[in-house]
Amino acid sequence: MTGITLLIYAIAFAIGCMSLALVIVFHLQSSHVWTKYLIICHSSLLVSMVGSALILFGNIFLSGLPLIALNTMLSIIVIADTSFLLVFIPYFVTWIIASPWRAPYKQLFTLSAVVYLILGIVRLFTRNSIVETSQFFIFIFVLAFSFIVMLKNLSSISSKRVRMVAISVMLASIFLLPFVGIGLLKASVRVLIEGLYFLAWSIILLVFFFNYFGNQTVSKSERAELSLESLGQYHITQREFSVIKLISKGKTNKEIASDLQISVNTVNNHVANIFSKTEVRSRIDLLNLIRNAW
Repeated sequence: MTGITLLIYAIAFAIGCMSLALVIVFHLQSSHVWTKYLIICHSSLLVSMVGSALILFGNIFLSGLPLIALNTMLSIIVIADTSFLLVFIPYFVTWIIASPWRAPYKQLFTLSAVVYLILGIVRLFTRNSIVETSQFFIFIFVLAFSFIVMLKNLSSISSKRVRMVAISVMLASIFLLPFVGIGLLKASVRVLIEGLYFLAWSIILLVFFFNYFGNQTVSKSERAELSLESLGQYHITQREFSVIKLISKGKTNKEIASDLQISVNTVNNHVANIFSKTEVRSRIDLLNLIRNAW
């Protein structure tokens, strides 16, 4: 079981890093608030998952004082990170559905995080199975609440992209329900469940953003060739269109004259006519106009 769990975690880590990179690139392009929150959430999940994997790894290859020191340090990181997620995940969900985070919810999940943190500290010293089960139950409760709230308010999510991610996450959660039930009864399965859940979440993000960037690439390739018809409203002639295409390639009037085998004065006249017809004052304005026409 440990070997399978480590394999799942290794795959989840690789896919999780790739999906995080895509989220960051998407955020740099779009600068949506929800993507900033998504980066925080995904990074926190990744830290928690890596910490759990390293604890498993240490249990296999270390012993004695090094094992105790490693487990204690990593357990503190995982406990603190998970406590943060217990507050952040429901906040993120209520923010996505544009529903104010009312005082009872804020108090409830802050209390849940504090109780989880205390139980985690107690578990460090006692290794009590009841404490571990209680922690798992608290985490599942928060996820279940977030799932139900998201399901009830799915139609209020304004962004289609965000709605698709939410639906995918809920479908993955439904698929993993049997494993969650087993985890409530059997402690040895819980770490595996955490890895599977993070793996499913990372795959959903990866597919979503691959699809998004793929569509962006297709969109760019479809409009890569500027046509004379796209500038029809400006009554551009065929010769002027040839000049525009060379301008879009960054060529000077002298280079355009050489390519078209006409004089520089003729090119200057064509450029002046193009500026007049399109009502622009510079090459930069013309290039911006061309991009909008593509």
